[in-house]
Amino acid sequence: STDVKILNWDENNHLHYGNPKRIIRHKVTKPKWKLKTKSGKEIFVTNDHSMIVFRDGQKLEVKPRDILPSDKILTIK
Repeated sequence: STDVKILNWDENNHLHYGNPKRIIRHKVTKPKWKLKTKSGKEIFVTNDHSMIVFRDGQKLEVKPRDILPSDKILTIK
C-alpha cells in the first residue's frame, strides 16, 4: 500500500495520476540504456524495459534498442 501517484496517459490524450498496482525496487546488474530527449531530460532503463513511443501517428511499445531518433516519448514540462 502506498500513497504514491504515477503519471499516466490515456487514449483520449489526457494526463492523469493513478495508483500503481505495485512498486518493485531491486538491484540490477544488466546493461542500461540512457535515453535523452531534445529538451535534455534523461532516463536510464534496462534493455528489457518496454517504452511507449509515438511513431508516424501510432502509439507503440518498443524496447530501448528499437527507439528511433524520430520517435516521440511522452514527457511533462
